[in-house]
Amino acid sequence: MENFEDLQKKIEDLNREIGLYKEVINQLPIGIQLFDKDGTSCYTNPKQTEFLKSQNPSALSEQYNILKDPHTFRQKIIPVADENSNSSCVFTITEDITELIEAKRRLKQCEENYQNFVTHSPDILYKFSNKKGSLFWSHQVKEILGYDPAQLKSDPFIWKNSIHPDDIQRVKEEVENYEKGGIYSVEYRIKSNSGKWIWLHDQFMYKSVIDDEIVIEGHASDITKRKELEIELEEAKQRFELAMQSTKDGLWDWNLLSNEIYLSPNWKSMLGYKDEELENSFEVWQKLVHPMDKEETNKTLREHLEGKKDRFDIEFRMKHKNGNWIDILSRGNCYFDSKGKPYRLIGTHIDISQRKHLKKALADSELRWKFAIEGNKDGLWDWDIKTNRVFFSTQWKKMLGFSEHEIGNTLEEWDKRVHPDDKERTYEDIAKHIKGETEYYKNEHRVICKNGTYKWILDRGIIIERDVDGQPVRMIGTHTDITERKKHEKYLFELNRFKDKVFSIITHDLRSPFNAILGLNEIVINRIETEDYNAAKEITEAIYKTTQQTLGLLDNLLYWSRMQTGKFYFKPSPLELNNISKSAIEYLKLNLTGKKISIKCFIPDNFMVVADRIMLETILRNLLQNAIKFSYQESTIELHASRKDKTVEISVIDYGIGINKGKIEKLFDVSEEFTSLGTNQEKGTGLGLVVCKEFIEKHNGKIWVESEVQKGTKFTFTIAE
Repeated sequence: MENFEDLQKKIEDLNREIGLYKEVINQLPIGIQLFDKDGTSCYTNPKQTEFLKSQNPSALSEQYNILKDPHTFRQKIIPVADENSNSSCVFTITEDITELIEAKRRLKQCEENYQNFVTHSPDILYKFSNKKGSLFWSHQVKEILGYDPAQLKSDPFIWKNSIHPDDIQRVKEEVENYEKGGIYSVEYRIKSNSGKWIWLHDQFMYKSVIDDEIVIEGHASDITKRKELEIELEEAKQRFELAMQSTKDGLWDWNLLSNEIYLSPNWKSMLGYKDEELENSFEVWQKLVHPMDKEETNKTLREHLEGKKDRFDIEFRMKHKNGNWIDILSRGNCYFDSKGKPYRLIGTHIDISQRKHLKKALADSELRWKFAIEGNKDGLWDWDIKTNRVFFSTQWKKMLGFSEHEIGNTLEEWDKRVHPDDKERTYEDIAKHIKGETEYYKNEHRVICKNGTYKWILDRGIIIERDVDGQPVRMIGTHTDITERKKHEKYLFELNRFKDKVFSIITHDLRSPFNAILGLNEIVINRIETEDYNAAKEITEAIYKTTQQTLGLLDNLLYWSRMQTGKFYFKPSPLELNNISKSAIEYLKLNLTGKKISIKCFIPDNFMVVADRIMLETILRNLLQNAIKFSYQESTIELHASRKDKTVEISVIDYGIGINKGKIEKLFDVSEEFTSLGTNQEKGTGLGLVVCKEFIEKHNGKIWVESEVQKGTKFTFTIAE
């Protein structure tokens, strides 16, 4: 959003040119209202009207209602002074700040929610400082351990002295680990006020350091019931182990609280190891899992522990003692305590290597057919990265105009056809995918066809096979012809450039004439006051001429804008061409008189055409105005019309300064920033000729130019009958 100072300046400019910029102001997301120096409302933009429930207030002193729905507004009043520093009018700018107020309300709600969390949390919440000791204990310490929070704040050693002797060393080690940058999360027993041993899971959540004071916030959960269940589960484990010994599947059992894990003898023998050759640890599993599978496996495990997946079920590769990779199907379930926290994960390993090999062989045979069928008109390629041999489908070759036998099966066949300017970027994208930096390969580049032309290709692919070391072995993908899409993109790019030029015209070319009008008005007033009516008349004619030119420019802008948005409706009807030409000439009468130019009309009587009246008159007016601009004083302009090959051909001829051949092709492209001064230094934008071209094409016609420097110019256009 523009800063406020810029907006204020624009508002002051708009005060002078409100008629021109009203359409721009109407699109602003803020409310704008203009009051004259008496406080009477002169103008209200749509957003301001939307903010108001009733009709626009007619004066600053009047009261008015806001919308029915609760809204909060911020308003700024900006006085505007004239050149004598006297107040001439007042702008008001209104912003809807309802969302800002709502954000503050939500922030307050979050703070209240946090307080509710502290109040209703089943855990013991605490805060302590290395300088001030205990700072806070939640009420749950009373319910779980029987200690009053004030009692623990007054005597910080109660907690430390109540930890079970067998656990205090483990707690101390966790604290030391935390001080070194680790995580403090430990389970231990603590004696309650009644003398009962309670199991707690203690964690530090937050640490803040201010100067030399360290403040720790943490929470402790009562896990006594869970610990009791673990004893029961251990007994169940023994029974389950007996059952597993009768199968070849491997068993694993992971205590998430102590991080202890059990790997059955079958689990180890599946990988070629004896029971004593592998220790029971999570690190063993992590070490043996294939590097390419580890991330996804850990992700699935994490989602199951977080309750996002009902069970742990995934396939991955593990390294056998002999160095080969075997495929494993691992399935497991997690146990959660009454508070929803996972404490145990148990599952099995099944060797599915043989099944995977069969599945892969089947998938490989079907993959090409799948791509060929689903690719429709796309070309298929299958690249053996080790040998650089490539399978190119028939459609791949046909897309470039080649028959089946004209292209071989090597990577060079593709490489030599890629446009030189695109090749480096294409190989960079392939390398990124091979390195694992992108999920798949995607690139747009040009490929030369058999006929020597280039087609734009969307090239997509993915690595579908890697060796045991993770190196890519096979990559498969498709070619899609996007040449037409690229043409549309180029068209849109040119359209945006054109729009930029139009806005440049609005902000620059329209300001100058209105500044001139304002200045001329002041001179007229002075001449009338001094009764110099002849001079006043001349200036008034100049004002009229400037206003007429500016109105013509505005019409062209409006017509072009409507054409681009499809809002200019084409309504052809039978028209008498002489009547249309007379109307255009009458419109330019003052321009002709000013340069003493005459127009000779060679249009036959009753010459009928079928055209849109507004479009045809605009075409003639723009072409005649252009001819006047570049004609000399007291010269002649000719207007001709005839019928040729089922078309009406109309020409406007002047004998002025002419146009250089190198500039003719730029005449109908306003984005080229090409304009020339007329014989009387008249300025222009070139937009009129662009509008002519679009209107003529709407009539299924053409426009062209014949010109010779210092001899004149002939604009000719056709209209289909």
